[in-house]
Amino acid sequence: QLPHFDVDVLKKLKKRKIQSVKDLQELPSAELREALQAAGLSEAGAEEVATFLSTLPVVYCRAECEVTGEEEIMEGDVVKCRLQLLVTRPSHNTPGFEQQAPTRGSSKAIRAFTPNNPVPKDENWHILLVDSGSNAVLTWAKASLVEAEAVGFSRPELAEEWERQGAAGGNEAGDKGGKDADRGRSRALATA
Repeated sequence: QLPHFDVDVLKKLKKRKIQSVKDLQELPSAELREALQAAGLSEAGAEEVATFLSTLPVVYCRAECEVTGEEEIMEGDVVKCRLQLLVTRPSHNTPGFEQQAPTRGSSKAIRAFTPNNPVPKDENWHILLVDSGSNAVLTWAKASLVEAEAVGFSRPELAEEWERQGAAGGNEAGDKGGKDADRGRSRALATA
């Protein structure tokens, strides 16, 4: 949920053809603030939304599913799935971010954007592998994506490469089956 947003703000933004978080993220800074203020947010509220949008992660996902020793996956086989995640944020591109940049090998969690909490909160991720056909959760894991974010910060070209290959859809995780052609570099990514 975006700070300061309600049904009226959404209706006013929709009239401007802004229908998603991605639409907001793609607006230039001045245009974003103008659109938010025209939708009824105060200057401070528009600034808080802009800050929130800059911290909102973009998650790139690759999935590789295989049966050990088999070329094809058949019904009833035990399938091993390997996920590779890469996290980037618009704030990575702001001047001076290097001082706050996540570092590989660090166990220090990224702080979540929680301005209404009395104490800072660490960012937590829940990764679910689901079968949408049967509406079943096959497995899930709670993970810290510090390493995935460190790689996303230090190697932004990987995000561009994955996007070109169709492995990302903004904040929607895409998947690519088959063998990873760039296995050496992608091993550096966080694996769940």
